[in-house]
Amino acid sequence: MLFNPLPAGSRAMDERYRFMQLRTTLSKDIIAVLSLTVIWVLTEMLIHPAGEFPLNDDWSYTLSLQQWYDKHQYRLLGWTSMPLLSQLTWGLLFCKLFGFSFTILRYSTLVLGLAGGIGAYFLCREFSHDKGACFLAALILLFNPMYLNLSNTFMTDVPFTCFLILSLLFFVKGLRQEKTAYIIQGIFFVLVATLVRQLGLLAAAAFALALVLKNNFSRKALLTGLISLGVPAGLYLLYNFWLKTQHDYPVKYNEGVHRIKHNLFHNDHSIFQFLLRQALNIFIYAGFFIFPFIFRVDWRAIWQRRKTPAFIACVTVMTAVGAYCLIQHNHLALMGNIMNPYGLGTVDLRDGSLLDTGNLRPLPAILWQLVCAAGIIGGSFLLWTLFQNSKGLRSRPAFLFLLSFCAFYCFIMLIGGTYDRYLIPLIPVLTILLMTGLPANSHKRNTSTSPRQRHYSIGHFAAGLFLVIGAWFSIAGTANYMGWNRARWDALHYLINDAGIPPAQIDGGFAFNGYYNYNDADISLLKDHPGPGIRSWWWVKDDVYMISFGPLNGYSVLKTYPCSGNLFPASMESIYVLKRVD
Repeated sequence: MLFNPLPAGSRAMDERYRFMQLRTTLSKDIIAVLSLTVIWVLTEMLIHPAGEFPLNDDWSYTLSLQQWYDKHQYRLLGWTSMPLLSQLTWGLLFCKLFGFSFTILRYSTLVLGLAGGIGAYFLCREFSHDKGACFLAALILLFNPMYLNLSNTFMTDVPFTCFLILSLLFFVKGLRQEKTAYIIQGIFFVLVATLVRQLGLLAAAAFALALVLKNNFSRKALLTGLISLGVPAGLYLLYNFWLKTQHDYPVKYNEGVHRIKHNLFHNDHSIFQFLLRQALNIFIYAGFFIFPFIFRVDWRAIWQRRKTPAFIACVTVMTAVGAYCLIQHNHLALMGNIMNPYGLGTVDLRDGSLLDTGNLRPLPAILWQLVCAAGIIGGSFLLWTLFQNSKGLRSRPAFLFLLSFCAFYCFIMLIGGTYDRYLIPLIPVLTILLMTGLPANSHKRNTSTSPRQRHYSIGHFAAGLFLVIGAWFSIAGTANYMGWNRARWDALHYLINDAGIPPAQIDGGFAFNGYYNYNDADISLLKDHPGPGIRSWWWVKDDVYMISFGPLNGYSVLKTYPCSGNLFPASMESIYVLKRVD
């Protein structure tokens, strides 16, 4: 016989039951992974990420990779402020397999974007048996507007988040099962994440803290924690030392440290006001990230605890933040870079970024008001969750680990964060903190339709509805971003290839001028750049020709290129090719 069935008997029946239960669990997880993959592929078919052009800051990383690929020389541009080694290695692997192109590098990030969503699913599975909730948590990450937008670039945010999630996953397994293999894998992915961005070390520090507290400061735990933090930190410092020996140490490499020092100790900076504004930003963005998930909880159980100090405190915070936003007419404390008044993605042309020309129409204010309201409500639920889970942390090392990482990361963002995209790594962690702290909505399956069942169905419908609305905004915004950039580069190719204009005479926006005209000598322009009445600060040598979203005084219109891919009414209807009037 090819298959020998298990013999009869109670022990054999138990073994068979466990085997069947494991097979059922794995099959459902595989279905979830395949579903996430299909959803991701269909999403990218709507966005259409192909295009031979850089986006945002990735021109800098692409130039470094291009030199490594063509000349076999590893060199970071002065614009680089992070280690970048892991991401360049990942991109080089794709280029070796498929050839060098911007599109291939974008696809390399899309692969890591999907891996991050799958990793988030399995990370949530470590804390919940509810596969539907874990699947929702993965979709919340994949359809986050910043995560989806940056997955279609060669920026560092998504690769860093992906490797960080994998490190968190294996560290959680290591804390629960105390298997050396899991801890080693966690250390490996922390190192990989750290060699994309320095903040990966925070995961190792949080793991060391949770492990030591779990084992009451035992010698073995102290040694393991020291190794877990020391190995990636030591290799990171060794990499930094090697960069300095190459005499090509990037000018902006230590920008984050300098920013933190400036924010805290500069004489002209109000520390209290700065920290208050940063705390408000983090609170609203964090609540917006996890907002769809709050509808999967049992609202009746929360209402029964309405007289507790934690509930009253959270309602007070929600009311105070809401009143502040109304008084200040601050619909959403946008930190900038990805989410902006005009949609998603950096708006890096002169008239859209530096000049007040009216060429761009902001999205309706009601949209940002709703986003702000969702952030305030979601943030308040998150605070309530943390209050509810503040006891007995030492007996829950995995939860303590994620909570410690979140605290470390938020502290760095509080004193040094500048852009909204820096908050992306918090999304899966915040979702799990919310998942494990709020009372879950449960019901028994039967033929009758009880009020609890109806409440359960309404909650799941609301969660799905808000997820779909958010997904549509993210997909449409990213498709629009790709569309107007595609038109922008069509216009630039016309100037360079057809009209024979050298790049030094063109102001094509930040990404174009950085890719063609960047040099370390002009890096000081970032600190002391000229005003908008002269030239754009992004390495513009001469702006005889300019790419814009509309007409500008002193320039005549040569050509216009309509923007494609608009899935909702967008500010970027056409790209203009302008020539200065002498």
